[in-house]
Amino acid sequence: GQAPPNLTGGNGVYTVDWQYSPDNSNWFSFTPAETNFNLSPPSISGTTFYRRQVSSFTCQVSTSNTVTITVPPATAVTVQPVNSAVCINSPASFTVSATGNALQYQWQYVTTSTSTNWQNVTGIVNGVAHSGFTASNVSGSTLVIPSANNAINGYVYRCLVTGNCGSFTVTSSGATLTISPSPTVIAPLSNSSQTFPDGTDVVLNATVAGTGVTHQWFVSSNGGASYSPATITGIYSGFNTSSLTIPGATLTVNNRIFRLTSSIGGCSVLSPTYTLFISNNNWLGLTPDWFNPSNWSSNKVPGITNDIFIVTGVPFYPVITTTGAQARNI
Repeated sequence: GQAPPNLTGGNGVYTVDWQYSPDNSNWFSFTPAETNFNLSPPSISGTTFYRRQVSSFTCQVSTSNTVTITVPPATAVTVQPVNSAVCINSPASFTVSATGNALQYQWQYVTTSTSTNWQNVTGIVNGVAHSGFTASNVSGSTLVIPSANNAINGYVYRCLVTGNCGSFTVTSSGATLTISPSPTVIAPLSNSSQTFPDGTDVVLNATVAGTGVTHQWFVSSNGGASYSPATITGIYSGFNTSSLTIPGATLTVNNRIFRLTSSIGGCSVLSPTYTLFISNNNWLGLTPDWFNPSNWSSNKVPGITNDIFIVTGVPFYPVITTTGAQARNI
């Protein structure tokens, strides 16, 4: 090309060397050299900086201003969604990450892995709520299913990512949602609490439906603040079945709270809790008089802190004719 009209100095004979840089710090000359006054840059895949150096005779080299050509990254999925298996009525999610410029995300689904009838997720899919199904100008998107159930078991999800550079829309791979079954407590413990005489064989039963169900009974001695496995041999038996037996229950298990955890794989369900009271003050019924100590197995009239048990088949049942009769549990 011709020398620009504003180029002066030297002896009028000019040597041009165009240079490029990927970071505006380290500069390189073209091979072969670009020696025209004007440059038509080659194809580039990322942001590149250019400058022109001109020399004449023995004069100092003159360097032009830097010109920047900005190339946004091409739209591409960098992290694919992965298959998810969750317990029924538990949350599920799928995540995709991408590079590009001005990215837009739209999640889609099909009902089976062999279907090609992809549909946009718009909020409710077969009666199940979804959120996060669209996103804009972020590097990733997460589709959330707050409570996944069997209505969408086996559904496949993917994400369309749209940018403004390179291939405008790219599609992630598909990821399958699997709903794992949980046991169902169809007959919980018959009472929330019950009192037994000291030395009684106590049996706690719960009916749980499901295939391949495993069980574990737990017990709390601090009012339900925490639980530990009820696995002490000699105190409990059947603690890994749906029927827990406490042979000859004594005061050591008085006021204990029990519950059953039933599981299929990693999916579990809890039974309602059951509070067990053991009485060491049983009604003997020698006379009807509540306040006669000889009518009680401890030979003491119970008070407000005592758990008592009125057994059947005694000569007399208690008759209370005055105020003052007390017990914590009967």
